[in-house]
Amino acid sequence: TEEAYIYGYPLVTMDMTRKQETNVAVADDQHAPMGQLIKLRAFIPAENHCCAAPNQDTLYTMVWLDVSKEPWVFSIPDMGDRYYIMPMLSGFNEVFFVAGPRTTGSKAQKYAITGAGWSGKLPEGVTEVKSPTALVWILGRIYTTGTAEDYAAVHAQQDQYSVVPLSAYGSSYTPPPTEVDA
Repeated sequence: TEEAYIYGYPLVTMDMTRKQETNVAVADDQHAPMGQLIKLRAFIPAENHCCAAPNQDTLYTMVWLDVSKEPWVFSIPDMGDRYYIMPMLSGFNEVFFVAGPRTTGSKAQKYAITGAGWSGKLPEGVTEVKSPTALVWILGRIYTTGTAEDYAAVHAQQDQYSVVPLSAYGSSYTPPPTEVDA
């Protein structure tokens, strides 16, 4: 039983976090359906208990993906001199890849996040990142000073991030309607 707990606990807590953040019909500033970006537009207030220790010098840009059926293409814009970090976490809450100025640079980047059993051809300029689980959480952060001017600059960068299923890459994509679990 102890081994089962140790194995299963991260999966359960990740799924509970996912449900809290994605069980909505349309995106708002702290939630979005699976496969849609969550773009926090201000620092997380102290009374918000979404996470253990939210940063107070970054704005979060996140997305939850299910890569069991097909890869998803995650695009990062040119970040210039602004610090950012885009860790990708598995269903076990383990970081398996990090895009950021130290690891991948600050120029525009495109990643196809693929599931364990996927094989195929990717579009030119898209780098494969293989996830060990079907559930992926990109838990990104972008540095800001917190002033109105800097918030606006980060919002503009957040709005340039994108995520689409590989089958929709390079074409117009409208996410399908989602069902909210009451």
